[in-house]
Amino acid sequence: MSKFRVAHFNILGKNMAGTMWFHYARDFLPPAFASQHWDWSRAAGFPRNLAWRPEDGPARFHRLQVLLAEIRSLNADVICLVELDCFAEFQDLLGQDGYDAVFYPRPGKGDGCGIFWRREVFSAAAPSRLLEYAHPPCDRMALAQVLRHTASKLPLLVVSTHLHWDQQAGHQASEAKELLALVSDMT
Repeated sequence: MSKFRVAHFNILGKNMAGTMWFHYARDFLPPAFASQHWDWSRAAGFPRNLAWRPEDGPARFHRLQVLLAEIRSLNADVICLVELDCFAEFQDLLGQDGYDAVFYPRPGKGDGCGIFWRREVFSAAAPSRLLEYAHPPCDRMALAQVLRHTASKLPLLVVSTHLHWDQQAGHQASEAKELLALVSDMT
């Protein structure tokens, strides 16, 4: 089988990469604004999230272009993105680069998981499957897609998921069990 590259990362959705949670984000704001603030809360007037596109106003960079450049630099044949709250934008932009995709939103949220694959290397071999984790309810999910490698005709099961962030809550172990059951069912 020929080699292929898979990438999976959390893009911190455009409405989630905020300076309230990620204090290093101040480094990417206009210098005059970043240097005047020590209180990184919304109440202090700090922006909720970083600029996504040039239309959002002045910024040292705009996240969509930076993320797209980073994703393209990976030169991956399969790309999994989580906290994806801008699927249509990525589907359009990566589609122009030769990718097909599938996406499912997280239950009750504005983001979800997406799987993109290079059309010249893979094709969808079956419908995608969604797993909504039982705990915590209506919060996390996994997306699974069986792809067929064009050159070898062999299947590849790709899973994109975002496990619960808090290890102390104990949800990750149960999510992992559910995920392994899904993989077992699909293979």
